[in-house]
Amino acid sequence: MKKLIVAAMALSTLFFVGCGGDDDDGPPPDTTITVTADTMTAPATPLVYDDTVWTSVATTSIPISTSGSLPVSPGKSPLGPSKALAAPSSVDLQAIKKGGRLYLRFQWDDATLSMQRDNWRMIDSANFNFAHDTLYGEDQLWVSFEGTPSGGWDTWNWRVLTTGQLNLAEDGSVSSGDTTWDDGANRAAFLNPIRNVMDSVRPRYVHIDEWQFTGDILLKSQRLDLDTAYNQVLASRHNWNLEQTVPGWYINDDDIDWDAESRWEIQAVYNYDPGTGNPGRYTLVLARDLSGSTDDLDMSEVSRVKTRIGIFDDFDNLEETGGSSQRAFSADFWLVLP
Repeated sequence: MKKLIVAAMALSTLFFVGCGGDDDDGPPPDTTITVTADTMTAPATPLVYDDTVWTSVATTSIPISTSGSLPVSPGKSPLGPSKALAAPSSVDLQAIKKGGRLYLRFQWDDATLSMQRDNWRMIDSANFNFAHDTLYGEDQLWVSFEGTPSGGWDTWNWRVLTTGQLNLAEDGSVSSGDTTWDDGANRAAFLNPIRNVMDSVRPRYVHIDEWQFTGDILLKSQRLDLDTAYNQVLASRHNWNLEQTVPGWYINDDDIDWDAESRWEIQAVYNYDPGTGNPGRYTLVLARDLSGSTDDLDMSEVSRVKTRIGIFDDFDNLEETGGSSQRAFSADFWLVLP
């Protein structure tokens, strides 16, 4: 199956290189943590983050760590210790296996909801000039399962901005230092680029409400193209405020059958509670058929699978240089599928 290699998202640089190929019946990894999926009741459809079914499912706290130099593969830059000095120390995990599907519910602390990835920021309203803040990313969760047909890790990547707004996570695999996304021509989100090759200080798109829009989520259907509407927007430039932002990505809200592509077969729903006097907290539910597609690990055929989790705070890629990049990872643990 033809796939797209995405070097910028090479999760294995930090997360997967140098690990053995334990099969389903091999010895447990160093950690003694085991998470056993409940088999009593499936969550309702469509998914909701606070489905009452989860109240009767056991919760396991999975430690995650930001310390130590993490391994790299040949050709990749050494990344050194993680920058995630404010990352949580654990992720709470619940699992349900029912009706041929796997449901995973994650909860973790995060002081801020970060979805300002690559925003454009007004720095000169008189001349309508912006700075492109490419140092900022978005909150993410990665969960991976060892044993794809190609020998890598079946990897689910949820991102609060660029997949979460469509209730999706992206499906791929990690092997030999690169992330390979599953088949699928559609994209959940697109970068909001420079206006044109002659104008790098303004975004290509603003919201149709122009200066009145102050949100973080720009939909494809609500874009105003500055390449054709520049004079219109420039006429109202005095209404824009210094430091006002334009989203750096726009969300693909076209009418698409996402389930038809293996890249987008993971359903997702999340909630971010900012808390009152406490750190904010994410609740995220992911779901996919156990069998997946031909390029996935068929979890209907195994009784347990080696699993890893990564939490990224305000993060866009895995390179060490630049950005407010925070990340933390679990050790291997067993997900038991009765």
